[in-house]
Amino acid sequence: NGIRIILDPKKTIKNPVIHAWYLNEREVAHRAVMAEILKAGRDILSFEYVRVAIPQKAKKGVVLCVECGEPFIPEKNEEKCKYCFGDRYYEVR
Repeated sequence: NGIRIILDPKKTIKNPVIHAWYLNEREVAHRAVMAEILKAGRDILSFEYVRVAIPQKAKKGVVLCVECGEPFIPEKNEEKCKYCFGDRYYEVR
């Protein structure tokens, strides 16, 4: 169970700067809209009680890379981790 909080367009309509920014009606300066949001506080928000369904995730198998021996989760049936496969998203110093 939880609470869903939204920026409510029925309430932002009372503030033209926030409303225009929220509905992307025109370009609004970041500082201007932030100042208005802080000034408005909770008056522009609505909430409702909700129940959140959390889906069960499939258990992922961990395998050891045949080249470096480090564990990784293959996306398909890879035998090498991304680094050893050539996707070098980091550099060893």
